[in-house]
Amino acid sequence: MEIVEVRADNVYISLKQPFTYTGVTLHHLPYVLITIKTKSGILGYGEASAAWDITGETQESVRGALRHAEKLLTGQAVDDIADVWGIMHSIAHAIAFNGAMKCAVETALLDIVGKARGRPVSDLFNRTRKNKVTVSALLPITRDLATVEDTIHRILQNGFTQVKIKAGIDFMHDKKVLKRIRKISSDIGITLDINQGWRQIDRAIDYCNALGEFDLLWIEQPIAADDFEGLKKIREHCPVKIMADESMHTLKDCRILCEMQAVDLVNIKLAKCGGLLSALAIADFCDAHEQAYVVGSMIESTLGMAANVHFASLVNYTITDFGSLSFLDQDYATGLHLRGNGIDVPDKAGLGIAMNSPNASNDKNSYRFFS
Repeated sequence: MEIVEVRADNVYISLKQPFTYTGVTLHHLPYVLITIKTKSGILGYGEASAAWDITGETQESVRGALRHAEKLLTGQAVDDIADVWGIMHSIAHAIAFNGAMKCAVETALLDIVGKARGRPVSDLFNRTRKNKVTVSALLPITRDLATVEDTIHRILQNGFTQVKIKAGIDFMHDKKVLKRIRKISSDIGITLDINQGWRQIDRAIDYCNALGEFDLLWIEQPIAADDFEGLKKIREHCPVKIMADESMHTLKDCRILCEMQAVDLVNIKLAKCGGLLSALAIADFCDAHEQAYVVGSMIESTLGMAANVHFASLVNYTITDFGSLSFLDQDYATGLHLRGNGIDVPDKAGLGIAMNSPNASNDKNSYRFFS
């Protein structure tokens, strides 16, 4: 199947409520929808989650990088996984970084191969495939403690056994949040995501030790992404496990963190590493070196999340961070179902989702998905 067209559209996906974590409050998701068309008329879709604070990408940079990648896509044959790998290898050599853009392109290519073969993306690989992936609930930074209590009660009623708490702006408030949660449930697993907010190593060590009473499963990215030595020192002096997220984009990052024994877990995200194929390589490395990992999310739409789910169904994750799916107000795709604490892996061809027809905005390059 020959690629004949590559299209990029800005999309703005509304959220049910503002989503706050250290340094950022999102009111909507400003992403890029990438569509690749073959000569036979098959359309493949991918989503570039432009997270400027994590991958350094914006809608504008994704579209700009894609203009260069388009030259390596148009006219190429995409009939199997080997073709996808070859195309992505060429793009990786031509364009540095830009993980979200590469992820979207690769997702669209895999969607095409799956549709052409009548098989789900996760069934294209010679690997054992789960039918359902286990999900952690998610609580953004929330100032109102009554809202925290209501949210935790709802999380428990929906069958979740684990919740990720966004934190890192106000340590004393974070402790109050944890106390409220533990008052409600002594059993639910709690992880704390600092998103680099504690900044200083000594402060992070003090905070980690001060949180021992809450029986946390792990603390995620307490300090700056590039401070691997700092993470290692914190791990050596902290009674709680430490996870790398913003520090861990590529297989190279994972190797370094593992060799240094800097963290207890890493967070694998498709938009950071460039797509499902690279993510599989990282997961295989982790398995071979007994490095625990979770499969993370950038708060994607159903389209972006579908790629995450197909990947997670193939690997030995500790948990997935896909609870953000419940924060979407309106979406431009359907086909994923959050049931209790899990998401069913789509079994239809390609990504296994259906794309909705968006309403065009005044910007000819944009679609808006606001209620």
